[in-house]
Amino acid sequence: EVQVGATKSFPLGRWVHQQRKALRAGELEPRRKELLDAPEAGTVWEPGEEAWEAKLAAFRSYRRATGHLAPRQDAVWD
Repeated sequence: EVQVGATKSFPLGRWVHQQRKALRAGELEPRRKELLDAPEAGTVWEPGEEAWEAKLAAFRSYRRATGHLAPRQDAVWD
């Protein structure tokens, strides 16, 4: 385990990308997938899908607040 604040850099983003790539190619060992799927890891396999679902939630929130699903093109919603 690496201590937080340690001076040695680790290319974490690249490593996560490699794990996702291995999964898509069917090359990720089942045990590694199991570890990455564990709640304490919380791996996001498809970050684009997570972002899309967040936008869908905003769309639904807009509908509840306004009563319609026709926001102007320049509408911004929190």
